Amino acid sequence: MSQLSKLQIRAKVLSVISEIKSSAAYNEDSLSNFTCELNTIEDKETLFDIFLKEYIKMDENEYVFSGCILKNIIPKEYINDKVLEQLKSNILSDESKYKLVQLLRLVGSECNYNEIPSYFENPEEVLDKETKKLLENAVFN
Repeated sequence: MSQLSKLQIRAKVLSVISEIKSSAAYNEDSLSNFTCELNTIEDKETLFDIFLKEYIKMDENEYVFSGCILKNIIPKEYINDKVLEQLKSNILSDESKYKLVQLLRLVGSECNYNEIPSYFENPEEVLDKETKKLLENAVFN
């Protein structure tokens, strides 16, 4: 396949993300289809940069599913480096940073999780949210 322009990559990534957002079922078949579709893009750096900007706008089901797609097409080390770079910046909200931490967990990052709270403006709120989520899951199970 010929090299796509950044605009063409953006269009393809946004198309997949639109399908993810409109999908009611997140299953192995759709994961495989989206992964195959995005894997045809040779410029993985541009793909990741575009996907990451959209990733932080997604709801929980969407970003978990999308993280699984990213995990299958982008090397873990690259995800780790780029996400840590974003976490260290002061540009993103705590909510967006929280989603990025979830991506690190999803891909099995070996980052220093003790440093993570220092990347947030209000780490207590993030910890409370995580604790509440764990308790809800425990009650559900």
